[in-house]
Amino acid sequence: MVTGVYFTPSTCKFIRRVFFVIILGGLALTSTRAEVVFVSGVNAGSGWYDTNKVWDGTDYNLCWAAASSNVLQWWQDRQTYVPSNIPNGVSVGYTYESDIFRTIYGNFPNIYGNCQVINWWLVGNRTFYNPSPSSSTGWSGGYWTNYLNDSQTSLAQWYEISNSTTFSNRVVSALQHDFAITLWLQYSPNTNVAHYVTLWGYEMTSNYIDSIWISDSDDMYSGLVKYNIDPFTLSLNLDPSMYGTESLNAIQNFKIGGLYTVEGLLVAIPEPETGMLILCGIAILFIIGRLRGKLASDKVSHL
Repeated sequence: MVTGVYFTPSTCKFIRRVFFVIILGGLALTSTRAEVVFVSGVNAGSGWYDTNKVWDGTDYNLCWAAASSNVLQWWQDRQTYVPSNIPNGVSVGYTYESDIFRTIYGNFPNIYGNCQVINWWLVGNRTFYNPSPSSSTGWSGGYWTNYLNDSQTSLAQWYEISNSTTFSNRVVSALQHDFAITLWLQYSPNTNVAHYVTLWGYEMTSNYIDSIWISDSDDMYSGLVKYNIDPFTLSLNLDPSMYGTESLNAIQNFKIGGLYTVEGLLVAIPEPETGMLILCGIAILFIIGRLRGKLASDKVSHL
């Protein structure tokens, strides 16, 4: 005798509804899953830079220099060749291991600045800059002037941010087009207090960015930190446990007030070996041309 479980028509209808709800729930979870996007060449574990202050009394206002040096090193990492006269990379054993930050530190005083210093580094553009140059070193910069054309003199572009739509659109577009970003954070009650950090990635579940991955010169951590963003106020609360008593970030609530985008273009610059080969080729062609001319003249003289 065969036995089994039998359901009434109403029970079958109820089961179908349950399965339908489960399927819809699964689709909803899939559609709201956060999309994680990083700057080109960067992920949570590599490709980023995090220059930190040492809080010795000479660098407490240089968050702009640290954020800029992070992006500049990312930019130089993308180049197939960096000339030896351009500060580059990390040198272990120095107070500041970033060669770029150490150079900016030596050229600018410890006062408020901005990330237009990126343009100073690349092409020597200093017309924007408020701080006076350091009296001991004067201005330098312009390390890539010989390799960039006239249309590439302002690779760092400033954008004011007033709402979540503008912020999300700017960040998404920038990373889609191979740009890097520094963020300008304002202290919510007092817009005279501000701070720069480097944005390396974002997450979004709908039309707005929900959280960002940043490196911060003021924290006591080397690496990326993820912070959620309030979509209505664009505020983010930095984790107090990651900051020392020197930094005001531990007690202040910041909101995003603006950003700089930096184009990650590739510069056409021949490596020394390639340049030597080109010169040798030109020299050989020149010698061959001279020899042909001499042979031709000899034939004429013998006629």
